[in-house]
Amino acid sequence: MVSEALLIILAGVCGYLIYRLVYIQKGLSLIVELLRAYLGGDLKKRLYLEREDKLQEIGSLLNALAELCEKKTHEATWKGYSLKAVLEGLPDAIALLGPDERVHMANPAFLNLVDIPEGDVLERPITEVLNLPEVSRVLESARAEGQLKAEVFYDDERQKHFRVLVCPIEMSSKESPVVLLLHDISETKRTEQIRRDFVANVSQELKTAIAAIKSYAETMPEGALE
Repeated sequence: MVSEALLIILAGVCGYLIYRLVYIQKGLSLIVELLRAYLGGDLKKRLYLEREDKLQEIGSLLNALAELCEKKTHEATWKGYSLKAVLEGLPDAIALLGPDERVHMANPAFLNLVDIPEGDVLERPITEVLNLPEVSRVLESARAEGQLKAEVFYDDERQKHFRVLVCPIEMSSKESPVVLLLHDISETKRTEQIRRDFVANVSQELKTAIAAIKSYAETMPEGALE
């Protein structure tokens, strides 16, 4: 009787262990399948286990992680669209450069400035895209000093003057990507030149007139003014 009872107990324990092993194996398979889905970009997949144990807790944590990642992805996508809309609407030429000074992003104003299709601009060194020898010097100084402003002359057919702003995204890192902004000040420069030329011409004419009056006064007979 004792032997039969022990066999029954042993059989029950073995059955329970086999059931648990099958359950654990099935649960682990579902978790592996879930993780593969997440790695594949499917963050909507969820895992729900009936038993309240560690596997069910792991499943709940993975579900919560997926929901958080999905939320962050939506936020990043929305911010990306918003940033793109802002950059596309700006009149200034803007480009995002990596640590290797290759162009990773450029707005329409920048593409219009360099007159090169976007597909031929991205991932190319900025010195190959923009005919501005001063760019490398400005970028190097900006990485060493932080944000930097400068004025440069773009010597192409359009003879453009730009105020350049270079701003590293991470001020503490010399390997940080940088934002390059070029603000067209050509019209301002032309206006300043016209003003300088006008002042110079007026000054010269005044000098000429004064000299003529002085010369005439000196040659007049004495007493003619009386």
